[in-house]
Amino acid sequence: MTLPQSKTHPLLWPILAAALVVSWSSGFVGIRYASENADVMLVLFWRTLLSGLILLPFALLIGPRIDAQALTRQMAFGVATMFLYLGGFALAIGQRVRPALSR
Repeated sequence: MTLPQSKTHPLLWPILAAALVVSWSSGFVGIRYASENADVMLVLFWRTLLSGLILLPFALLIGPRIDAQALTRQMAFGVATMFLYLGGFALAIGQRVRPALSR
């Protein structure tokens, strides 16, 4: 049995992976420079909100259908992990701690 051939462009997934790496990594640099003009938690909030709004159409079109209870759990999990993980880095950057020390 053979798997059906994908009709997507062969470079789609490598380009998306590269975009993920660049956008994820730029968050740390962006927080560093944005923290000079705004509170780091505010910067983190807007980064998370904009990321969610950009990804929402893809989730609605491509993602699996889930009920409201599962959606609420996923939202809580996403907010908790983003603010716990990136929040620690953002606070360390806001206090001018070197990133290597905040890991």
